[in-house]
Amino acid sequence: MNRLRWFALSGALVSSACVPAPVYQQPQPVYQPLPPQTTYAPQPTYQQPAPAYTNNNYPPQNNGYYEDVPPPGDSVSVYIDPPVGYPQPIEVAYAPPPMRVEPPYAQPYGGDYYWVGGYWYWDGDWEWARGHWMAPPLAGYTWYEPYYEHRGNYVVFVTGHWDRRGTVFVAPPRDRRYYVSPPRAGARVGSPPEGPQGCFVPPPPGSRQGLIVPAPIGTSPAVVISAPPVERTGMVVRPGAGGNVTLYAPAGVTRDGRAMQSNAPNSPQTAAGQQARVKAAPPQLAPASHQPGAHTKLISPAQTAEIERQEQARQVELDRQRQQSIQNGNVQTQQREQQINQTNQNRQQQMTQQQQEQQRQQQLQQSNQQQQLQEQQRQQQQQQEQARVAEQQRQQQLQQQSNQQQQAKEQQRAADQQRQHQLQQQQQQAKEQQHAADQQRQQQLQQQANQQRQQEEQQRAAEQQRQQQVSQQRQQQDQQAVQTQQRQAQQREQQAAQRHQAELQRRQQAEQAQQARVQQENAVRAAQVAREQAEVQRKKRQPEPGPHPAPSKKHVE
Repeated sequence: MNRLRWFALSGALVSSACVPAPVYQQPQPVYQPLPPQTTYAPQPTYQQPAPAYTNNNYPPQNNGYYEDVPPPGDSVSVYIDPPVGYPQPIEVAYAPPPMRVEPPYAQPYGGDYYWVGGYWYWDGDWEWARGHWMAPPLAGYTWYEPYYEHRGNYVVFVTGHWDRRGTVFVAPPRDRRYYVSPPRAGARVGSPPEGPQGCFVPPPPGSRQGLIVPAPIGTSPAVVISAPPVERTGMVVRPGAGGNVTLYAPAGVTRDGRAMQSNAPNSPQTAAGQQARVKAAPPQLAPASHQPGAHTKLISPAQTAEIERQEQARQVELDRQRQQSIQNGNVQTQQREQQINQTNQNRQQQMTQQQQEQQRQQQLQQSNQQQQLQEQQRQQQQQQEQARVAEQQRQQQLQQQSNQQQQAKEQQRAADQQRQHQLQQQQQQAKEQQHAADQQRQQQLQQQANQQRQQEEQQRAAEQQRQQQVSQQRQQQDQQAVQTQQRQAQQREQQAAQRHQAELQRRQQAEQAQQARVQQENAVRAAQVAREQAEVQRKKRQPEPGPHPAPSKKHVE
């Protein structure tokens, strides 16, 4: 078992060294100022507080006191073996039930023991982690209380655990989502959390289901045992001095509607031993067939048997003390009866003197009653005078506060006016500087414009001179062009005359060639006609043996 714990601790240390957990600072809750009622007076319906619990005088856990709130029938209590190191946070959609009352029994002698348990633990349902004394599994380790936080619509739950002494508990980072543990089949899950966001503890015993009580990180859930039950949100736990915390509830939050404020110890064993306003016993132990969740580790049967043996021994010792107290009470009763009998006898002997004494006592009583009435009236007058003086002092304080506030406002107004005057001066200086800069810039722009105009005029004069030169050049070019055109015209006329003469010669040659072709064609036609006539005469001289052949094409032509 020790080797397994050592391996688990080594793995937790290695993982924490490799990936540093981001530090989340729990925001401090903003509390409203306390109302005038600063004390809580319990109603007669509450039971009288029990005497302070000590190692030799402690009440039994289940059978020795009246239960204003019966134990829930669907919940069970278990003895949990707390994990070593920072456990894995989970998210639960339901708020834990109101606290139960489980006073610590006698602390074992020898060794460093801590009161562990005594809170609601989620294992598929809200189960009561039974309180018991336990030594740390490793040297230098201490006990850290469970952590409940209302985040969104869920309860972020970190179970109680062992960790190295001096380790600062860090709330689960808000930028992560954790495993949402569903309820087991058939479990009565209760109500969703009802209250402000942030760290909290379950409400006092007998409170309405689903309510939560905001509290600082590290607060023991048992601090609310001495508080009255609440019916609506509004109760808070505030840090206190000397290892204590302060419980505060405004009017209309508790069951009787009164405001309350009280101190409570934050030590687990001391907080669990407070005098409870409503005594609500924890649930019965889970049967042997109860199967814990995968992440829940119960203590060994031997340890459970040892705890039950200590409880039985404590019960036997309580019964013995109770019997001894009854016997002592009977002896004291007999002695008182004897004294009463002796006193009666003495009174019978002094009856006459007693009657006279009674008359005198009656007169004295009447006088005393009158004096008491006068004293009461005087006290009432003094109280009224004190109240009037207190009211005057309060009015004076209010007037002084009002005057101080008025002075502060006047000072603030004067400071504002001075600041506005300074701002106006600065703005005026800035405007003057801007105006001077604008004038200087305008002068520079004017100078630049003048320079630019001079440059433009110079460029214009140069451009006119250049245009005159270009005009002269164009006139010269035009004259040269006219002369060139005249020369070209003369050349074209000469060329045209030459072409005309050449064309006339060509036409004459063509006419001569045409005439030669016509003469040649006429000669060819005459020769053809002569051949045709000769052929015709030849045919006429020859006889006709048969049908005449078709005339030739040339003949037809």
